[in-house]
Amino acid sequence: MAVRKSTRVWTLLLAAGVAMIVAGAQAQAESPLVPLGILIACVSAAVFLVRIARWFARKLFYRLSWRLAFSYFLIGVLPIPMVAVLIAIAADMTVGQFETFRVNEALRELGAQILAGRLPGVRTAKVSAGTVSSSSIPLLEPGSAAPPWLPKLDQPRFIGAERAEFFAVASVSEPNVTVSAVPVDDLFYARLAEISGVALLPLSREARSRSHAGLGSRGGSGVQLELDDSKARSKDRAAAAERGFIYPPQALPEDRSRSPLRVVWWLYTSRPVLGSTASDPRTLAAFTKLSWNRALSELFEQGAIEQENTRWPLIALMVVGGLLLAVYLIALLTAFLLIRTITKTVNRLSGATSHIAAGDFSVRIATKAQDQVGDLARSFDLMAGSLEGTLEDRAARERLDREIDQARLIAQKLLPGPDASVRGLRTLSHFEPVAQMGGDYYDFLATRDGRTAVAIGDVSGHGLPTALLVATAKAALSALLESGEAGSPLFGKMNALLFRSTDTRNYMTLGLAVLVSDTEIALTNAGHPPPYRISAGRAEPLELPAFPLGLFPERDFPTKTFALGIGDRLVFYTDGIIECRDANDDAFGFERFERVLAERGNEPLPVLRQAILDAIRAHSPDGPADDDRTLVLCERIADA
Repeated sequence: MAVRKSTRVWTLLLAAGVAMIVAGAQAQAESPLVPLGILIACVSAAVFLVRIARWFARKLFYRLSWRLAFSYFLIGVLPIPMVAVLIAIAADMTVGQFETFRVNEALRELGAQILAGRLPGVRTAKVSAGTVSSSSIPLLEPGSAAPPWLPKLDQPRFIGAERAEFFAVASVSEPNVTVSAVPVDDLFYARLAEISGVALLPLSREARSRSHAGLGSRGGSGVQLELDDSKARSKDRAAAAERGFIYPPQALPEDRSRSPLRVVWWLYTSRPVLGSTASDPRTLAAFTKLSWNRALSELFEQGAIEQENTRWPLIALMVVGGLLLAVYLIALLTAFLLIRTITKTVNRLSGATSHIAAGDFSVRIATKAQDQVGDLARSFDLMAGSLEGTLEDRAARERLDREIDQARLIAQKLLPGPDASVRGLRTLSHFEPVAQMGGDYYDFLATRDGRTAVAIGDVSGHGLPTALLVATAKAALSALLESGEAGSPLFGKMNALLFRSTDTRNYMTLGLAVLVSDTEIALTNAGHPPPYRISAGRAEPLELPAFPLGLFPERDFPTKTFALGIGDRLVFYTDGIIECRDANDDAFGFERFERVLAERGNEPLPVLRQAILDAIRAHSPDGPADDDRTLVLCERIADA
């Protein structure tokens, strides 16, 4: 697998970041290389992770079956646990808020009992004319001014300096105010648990232990004080008792469970404790716990746990939920079967098209699906059968045509583009083959030391054998130049290769010009028409007579150096340019060619090329070309 250039760059950056981190860590003084290396390494690693994820996604979702399966998972499977979790969270929050509501209602009931004097151990304080006249509440000292929060005791509230020490409520009888309060201790929490029906776990240890000493198993009001001893096996039994829940007398066995599948834990927090500082207000906090069975029973049976036929709302809800689940499962099954049918047929279609592309028209899908996808598969089978019946007698000819077309494309790709970019030269070319595969050849090459070389040649004949010989010559010329060969020795090896590869009826003319300096070229020729040099407004041929390649096993080929300065031009061509004929069988000839070069040689290269082609078409406007026509224009420029 090919590695992209950008990937190599990011790999180097990641390595550089790691190296900077290591170098900075080994330095004795604090080095800025460490944070810079961490930044570079993190960015590089993130890029790698993104690319790996993209590659994995492309590989994973290439097949339609994987795409549909993933969509099926997102749409049909994943929502089930997500909805279940959402319902569980919503149910847990609902029961938790129900527990908080029950505790708040119990606090209001306790406040009413305190005002009615139905609770033992109630402490009172009397306030008259803004002054505490008498008090058994430590927070309200006799003779002190009435606190500013006193009007807020029209509703039962917790009071205290550092924490909730008392639960108090005030009664107003103008001009006197009577404050009644009970200590916030285990007995208080036991009464609160009994009234609310919710197990409580106070988060204040002082509140739990302050009046626990001396309490019996039953308070003065007959309240059963039950502590959870499930932690009694721990090393610190006293701490375990402090952390135990206080259960109401009516607690069910499952209320004492710790499993979230059986009970709901919640956190109750009161309004700010009156008497605490405004900058740091205190609240009373306690964990609440209620079993699912008890919560659902009280929610749907409105407290009538013992009555019969009172759970019908819960049963109705479960029935409707079961029906919805059944419909959803049926929909999932239908989607699964549909996806399976589609992917199965599509996979067969994909495999069958691969067989068709390979020329095997006997493949059939033979699906049993009775839908549009099945109709598509059956249409494909009909098409394959029709193709198999009509193309058997044409297969050989089409294979030959395809091979010729491929050979023609390859032959065209052997030649550079009409305006190829070449070091030291500005180029413009024109190639017009007389057949599908011509015998003309031109190329822009580079020697082993980086010098630019221009080659032009013409192989005798036309068609596929000629194109093969052109390909052989191009490959040999490129290999010899890259190996350091040049001039006459290079042409000698080319001649030996072509002589061995062809008979005497096939040969090749070849001209090669190499830029040897900023002012000179080295020209080697093997029977090709001489190129023209246009310099200072004059066009002159660079004559260098020689035999073509491939006629004799050994032959010397001349090489000569010619001047070529900046701005000078070279015009390469093949004999199809010179030998094109008009209706009177008169050739275009060198004289007309040189006249065009003399008159238009200083024009821009596109204008000069068009002028030459216009002159050729004017000379032979109607007759088809009887030979390949190739024209290559080069202008010497400074090396980039």
